[in-house]
Amino acid sequence: MTTSSPTTGDARVGIREAKAQRSKLVRLVESGNSVVITDRGRAVAQLSPVPVPAHRSGLEDLERRGLIGPLPRRAAELAPTGVLPPGHARRTLDEDRNGR
Repeated sequence: MTTSSPTTGDARVGIREAKAQRSKLVRLVESGNSVVITDRGRAVAQLSPVPVPAHRSGLEDLERRGLIGPLPRRAAELAPTGVLPPGHARRTLDEDRNGR
C-alpha cells in the first residue's frame, strides 16, 4: 500500500508493491514527486525526478512532464509558408463573421 511520509510528503511504497506498480511509480516521479521504497518498513531507496538542466526550455519541461506532446509531423508540413497579402486576415474575419 502506498502511503505518504508525514515529514517529507514523499510517497512511500513497499518493495513488492514497487515491483508490481513500477510504471505507475515512474509516472508519479515524472510528474515531479519522489517515492521512497521500503523493505519491511525501513526506507531502502528513493526514486526522484532527474533535475531539469538550466538550458532546457519551458516547452521541453512541459513535454517531459507529459502535459504537452511534440507537434505531429503532418501538422508541421501543413504550416503556412510565406507571407499573406495585406488585409487578408481582415477580409477572412469579415467573411467569417458575415457567414460567407
